[in-house]
Amino acid sequence: MKNLTKETFKIFWKHLLEYKWAVVLIVISVIIANVGSILGYLLYKDFFDALVDTSNIELLKIILFKILVIYAVSWIFWRIAEYTTVYFQTNIMANLSNYCFAYLHKHSITFFNNNFVGS
Repeated sequence: MKNLTKETFKIFWKHLLEYKWAVVLIVISVIIANVGSILGYLLYKDFFDALVDTSNIELLKIILFKILVIYAVSWIFWRIAEYTTVYFQTNIMANLSNYCFAYLHKHSITFFNNNFVGS
């Protein structure tokens, strides 16, 4: 059997380029969400350092508010990435199914008559 991996990836790439904005949005959203998660953990360090010095309660409130905002932004970008991924995957799968169906219809009638399961 002929190895058609490269041709298969070319077909996938052709269909992927139709939704390149979705791929870019997914990558950017995941990067921003992960950076937000990391920044939240870094702010916990400041929170516990400020917690040792109990004289400054306002600083604790500010740090907690920053953590809340960062995690909220991170959560929003995770939702954007997930929604765009669902949109991207379902449309690509539909396009590939239609492409394969159209390609299959290009075969001659003898292909379907002479090739059966187990041959």
